[in-house]
Amino acid sequence: MCMHSNRILSFTFWAFLLAFACQSPQAPAHSENTSPRPDTNQTTALMAPNQAPPDSLVSPAIIKLVRAMSQGDSVKILCYGNSITYGFDVDDLGQVARPYPKVLESLLQNHFQNPNIQVINEGHSGWTSDQAMKDGDFYLRQHQPDLMIMMFGINDVYHGYSPQYYKQRMLTLVRNTGFMEVSPMILTPTPILTHYDEALSVYLPILKVMAQSLEIGYLDINQAIRDRVENRKLDWKRVLPDEVHFGDFYYSWIAEEVFTYFKGVHASYSGQKAGE
Repeated sequence: MCMHSNRILSFTFWAFLLAFACQSPQAPAHSENTSPRPDTNQTTALMAPNQAPPDSLVSPAIIKLVRAMSQGDSVKILCYGNSITYGFDVDDLGQVARPYPKVLESLLQNHFQNPNIQVINEGHSGWTSDQAMKDGDFYLRQHQPDLMIMMFGINDVYHGYSPQYYKQRMLTLVRNTGFMEVSPMILTPTPILTHYDEALSVYLPILKVMAQSLEIGYLDINQAIRDRVENRKLDWKRVLPDEVHFGDFYYSWIAEEVFTYFKGVHASYSGQKAGE
């Protein structure tokens, strides 16, 4: 059976949601810029694990989930996103052979020697946070996962959604996982090479502040991808051939970063060294 014992919903989670429930979402407006900025003085119960990527947040639920994976328990992870999660193939307009959820499943199974880890791909090309919010309940009920990893935002900026509108949709999506007793984790949207990247960058601090406030898992994939390109001195057009989607090989980078996050949690909270 799936590891549903890892459901942890803190008072902070519900208090934060109640506060936001009193706010009315704003209609999409491309020109608006009302995104919150991270408070560097803010205290949080979340911790960045010693062995995990630097810009990441770990919740108690994530720690319990990783412990379950290491103990051989059955764990189901739902990757929910747009065409980046789906693994859109820029050459044949279909799906690449190894989208990031598939690679992530293999990495986790091999590392933890646990064939009972299942990673499900619910990536939908063209989807915004609005569509994700409306259909999230359906996929949560259909798959009944232990963890939902969500990554949306690229299509939102192309639709001109304001930061406030995006925040409300993502907040509702996270709230729905709580109602379904599913642990949530947020990934920042991956970089794009078009002029919309500036608008996308405004969304990023919203997600981190949200994760801190709700005490949920968080990983800045956007910065991790940028660091890889810079450190390896790669041509961005090679990584993102159509300026948005990855070349076949590079989708695995997302999986590797998420895997490093989980491996780091395991090392930090089990006493195991990251290289083991």
